Amino acid sequence: MRASLPNRHTDARRGEPHALVASGDLWYLLAHDTDKGDWRLFRLDRITHPTPTGRRVPPRQIPGGDPAAFVAERISAAPTRYRAIATVHAPADHVRARGLATRLHPLDDTACRLDASDDALPRIARTLAGLDVDYTLDADPAVLDHLRTAAHRTLRATG
Repeated sequence: MRASLPNRHTDARRGEPHALVASGDLWYLLAHDTDKGDWRLFRLDRITHPTPTGRRVPPRQIPGGDPAAFVAERISAAPTRYRAIATVHAPADHVRARGLATRLHPLDDTACRLDASDDALPRIARTLAGLDVDYTLDADPAVLDHLRTAAHRTLRATG
């Protein structure tokens, strides 16, 4: 069914919903924007007052055929406020199995690069905390400060 998808960051949009995709701790609606004639991602937590139109959605092929891959590609291309790139000392499949595959690039059979960049420092911390293997981190100073503060808080809490 078609729906009007107003949200707090943009004007109302008309979209034809096709898939819900989880990425990290966020959910996205993949929809064909009928006004723009193109595919768009709508963060579910930002959609306000969706209005069903009662009309059926015509079948459309999602570019590439895989909604999750399409969402991951769009998210990885989106600019973020804070940069955090982890070189993880484990195969990409190991990291992917933990649900941390938003922006994951295999380097070889024993390592991969995880782009944990985000607009929110706590989300970066949660992503990195989800790793159960060693990694090195290349990140903005604000990210490093936030991680150090969180680590010290955790150490104080655990004695």
